[in-house]
Amino acid sequence: MSTEGRNYLKDWLSQIKVSGRVLDVGGISCPMRNKVIDKGITDYKILDIKEERKGVRTNYIVDLNNSFNNQIPYDLYYSADFVFCTEVMQFLYNPLMALQNIYRLLADNGTLYITFHLTHPPMKGTDYLRYTRDGVIKLLNEANFEIEDIQEPMNGYYLIKAVCQH
Repeated sequence: MSTEGRNYLKDWLSQIKVSGRVLDVGGISCPMRNKVIDKGITDYKILDIKEERKGVRTNYIVDLNNSFNNQIPYDLYYSADFVFCTEVMQFLYNPLMALQNIYRLLADNGTLYITFHLTHPPMKGTDYLRYTRDGVIKLLNEANFEIEDIQEPMNGYYLIKAVCQH
C-alpha cells in the first residue's frame, strides 16, 4: 500500500473509539490496539494464520477460509465487542466463509471494522481477490452484517463499519 493509502487508513482508525473485548483478525502484521482510541479495552487478542511476525505473536492460529470448527476456543464465539479485519480480505480465497467466521466472533451489536481492496497491485504470496462496491455489500449482507458506514474507495480500498445483529 502506498504511503498515502497508509495515512488514510491510519487517520480512519485514529477516530475509532474502542472498549471491551477486541479481536484483531489478521493483526499480526499491523496490530490495531495502538491505532485506535482506547476507551477501556478489557481484552485484546490477535487471530492470524501465522504464529509470529516481527516479534508480534498471535493468540489464536486460524484459517478464515475454513469453518472455525475446533480452530478456536468456544468462549471466543459471540464474545467480541469489536473485530478489526484490515488489509486481509484480498488474501482470502473464500471471503463469504471468512465473513461468516468473523460474524461468529462478534457479540450481539458487536462492530466490525473492515477494509476491502478495489485496486491494488498484486502482492507476494496468496493475493487472490479485489472487490467492487456491490460485491462488498453483497458479501457483508450474505454474512448477516448490517452496514452502518461505507467510505468509498480512497487510495484503492473501501473502509467499512458493519454491525452484527444475532
